[in-house]
Parts: sequence; C-alpha cells; structure tokens
Amino acid sequence: MKQHIMLIDDDREELTIFLEALKKVDVEDGFKCTYASSALQALEILKYLVPDYIFVDIYMPRMNGFELLSAIRNERRLGSVKKIIYSSAIDAACHQKAQQLDVIDCIEKTNAIEKLSHQLETILSPVPANR
Repeated sequence: MKQHIMLIDDDREELTIFLEALKKVDVEDGFKCTYASSALQALEILKYLVPDYIFVDIYMPRMNGFELLSAIRNERRLGSVKKIIYSSAIDAACHQKAQQLDVIDCIEKTNAIEKLSHQLETILSPVPANR
C-alpha cells in the first residue's frame, strides 16, 4: 500500500524538488503526495484526509508551521500522523519547539536532490523488524 505524504509549503518550487527527491526513495509501493500551499489550506484538507506523514515549512504567511503543528496536535484523528519540519531555518530552537510538538524529525531544505532523497529515505523507509 502506498504511503501518503502531505507537503505544506507556500513555495510551489519546493514541491517540484520534493517530488524529484521522493522518486529516488526506494520503497516497494511508492508514495502518493498531497500538497497544500498554506497552513489554512492544509487544515481544510486534513478535515478529510489522514496522511501517513506531514512535512511542514515553518515560515508561511498568516499561520506559520509551528502554529499549524500545534493545531494538528490537538486533532485526535491525526494522532498517528508522523510530522516532519521541512524548512530552510533549522536551528537548536527549532529542534526544541519541534520536540514539544511531537515532530519526529527536522529536514533543512536543499536543492540537492540526492541529499534530500537520502534524508527522505531515512525517514520513510521502514526498518525490518528482525535486524
């Protein structure tokens, strides 16, 4: 079964980079990806969708990524969704805030498809149970 990923970022070019990197992630069934160009649009979509993973940019207008993650955290039906910060500004304060919001990882944006693909593979590829 394909894993469902949601990318929330106000920069549409990031979707292109993200999808190119995602194509290189070696998983059996592949992925389907839903895109939201704002936190408010994401909240609307999440009324009807429960993805496996949500990748969130921090710096977006009207509602930033941390505010969105806080709102998602309060939605019981989204409790099993794995949340990842995907931003150009990852620092110690970001990691601390991310930990408080049950974020599993923080990825710094890059135009290097291979680097991003490797980071995505680390997060998205299941580890075999008998290792």
